[in-house]
Amino acid sequence: MKVTLLTNNTDAAKALAVSMLSQGLDLDRMVVVASREPSLRDRLVKSVRGELSKIKQLITLDSTTGKTLRFERRCATNAQKHLKRFIGQYDFKKISHIPTKVFSSINHPQLLEEFKHTPPETCMVYGTGIIKENLLQLAKKAFVNAHCSILPDYRGTRSEFWQCFHDDFDSLGVTIHLVNSGVDTGELLKQIPLTNVEYFDPDWLRVSNTINIIEEFPKIVKAFIEGKIIPTAQDRATHTRAYRFKDITLEKRLTVYERIRKQRK
Repeated sequence: MKVTLLTNNTDAAKALAVSMLSQGLDLDRMVVVASREPSLRDRLVKSVRGELSKIKQLITLDSTTGKTLRFERRCATNAQKHLKRFIGQYDFKKISHIPTKVFSSINHPQLLEEFKHTPPETCMVYGTGIIKENLLQLAKKAFVNAHCSILPDYRGTRSEFWQCFHDDFDSLGVTIHLVNSGVDTGELLKQIPLTNVEYFDPDWLRVSNTINIIEEFPKIVKAFIEGKIIPTAQDRATHTRAYRFKDITLEKRLTVYERIRKQRK
């Protein structure tokens, strides 16, 4: 069965595509969202610029705030270096022959028309944002997503940040699930707890989950296609909170990273 990858324009997405081929999946095309949802680091930079005067005042009045913001940047840099080293083992030339189309949105009308004309069989989803129902209906088998938490806890975006914010690490890991019209409420295929964690900060946890997704997501989808995995319904899926990007404020960032900074002293 052919598999279509719907993803973003990151190197992690390219590594996932290479991993799909190495696991024997028949990757027939890639759909790339160019204006992907920004990474946590991107959002931090944008937030800092937007609140520059406020941050300058905070740094001037409170040296602890300046230390915390610099620590936050070091965490992001440390995690990205780790991810870059891991991704370095994947040869992107192996996916150069895969037909690839770029859209500004995962729900772009042209993509909808393309899928109506040539319906996908199974779609793997990684880092695209919410997919609307009219697109979901077009897959012959299913849309399958990789979410960074053990669902149903911490639905929505940037689960790792909220796990750190609440100092709650019981649901660390990745859930591979079918996509429905809800936010991370689809049936479960497999859950992979995150173990042997070196650093408990949002950036390191995100990179650790990303590595697990690159390695394990293709294997799970292959087993699902072969009928070796039967989807199961989530418990309490509609009763847990779905977080949004805009929920992460400067104050919440300072709360998270100041606590982590003190713990590492």
